[in-house]
Amino acid sequence: MGLFRYLFSKFKHEVFTTFDEASYYRSVSHLQAQGIAYQTDIKRQVNARAFVGSTPTQYLIYVQDKDKQQALQAIADSRR
Repeated sequence: MGLFRYLFSKFKHEVFTTFDEASYYRSVSHLQAQGIAYQTDIKRQVNARAFVGSTPTQYLIYVQDKDKQQALQAIADSRR
């Protein structure tokens, strides 16, 4: 979690992280269906090999404290 998120964002609880784009979209879809507000962080790893092949991308999903348990359940349901 970055300093800005820690100090200013109400979305502080990381409930999911993945390097798989399809898994990210499936999880976000379930959160939206449950009406759970969320924020995402997308981190791309750039290095010398980036020009040779694809660069890994990490997807992180954060929710508010009040939605943490419901979000974890929605994401667990998306993995079934």
